[in-house]
Amino acid sequence: MRKLAVVQWVSGEDAGMYSEVKTEAIRKYDDTKMDDDGYPQTDYSAAVEWQKGKKPKHGWPVYMASIKFVS
Repeated sequence: MRKLAVVQWVSGEDAGMYSEVKTEAIRKYDDTKMDDDGYPQTDYSAAVEWQKGKKPKHGWPVYMASIKFVS
């Protein structure tokens, strides 16, 4: 299974910026939406956990992001 993804944040304080995240941080990640080279076959947006610093007791904040590439 692919472990890392490049995402472009759609919402949150980093909207418009790119980040590398673990695919496990992508809620309901679906690898069938990606081609063999790791690019999305169509626009692929998903809820992604913002895992920065120590995990809060109530869990990671979640923001929408566009999945750009996975490896």
